[in-house]
Amino acid sequence: MKEYNFTEATHLITFLKVNHDKIVGKCLKNLYIDYWFDSYCSSFTCEDIIIELGAYFISINYRFKSNLTITVGTKEEMLQNRFTASVINMKYEIEDYYGIDDSAVRAREIEGRIVKSISIEQFSEAFECNPVTGEIRPEGGDYFSTIRLCLDGGRTLCFCGANSMANGYTCVWCE
Repeated sequence: MKEYNFTEATHLITFLKVNHDKIVGKCLKNLYIDYWFDSYCSSFTCEDIIIELGAYFISINYRFKSNLTITVGTKEEMLQNRFTASVINMKYEIEDYYGIDDSAVRAREIEGRIVKSISIEQFSEAFECNPVTGEIRPEGGDYFSTIRLCLDGGRTLCFCGANSMANGYTCVWCE
């Protein structure tokens, strides 16, 4: 497995450009998340989100804005880690993983879809980055927030580290 850490938008954007052909045009086979989307098309999690994209499994650890860790590996490698294995296996252990609310995002709107594009929302305003110490990242930085995967079929899958006051959650939603 390979792990990549990002705290600046420029480095993340460069990484995505270098790996463009491994992301765009590939099938998002499965989205592994501890809770499927509710009727507001959103979910909050303190676990990694795992995407099966083409031949790769991508673990996304994005609990605070502009602080992202991406781990790329095979399914077998991901299953060796008890935390990522738990998220992957949860999909098959929960009886109604996809929910019963008719207004919720259905699996077919995300899974099995082709990634058409990926975008990163950049910002430079100061923000609190550590809820324990109150550490502030200064005004004028090279920061990022929402990551958007535009899928064929019209849905956009979005990820964003929550603000520090939320104390380490990943916000996931569909547009």
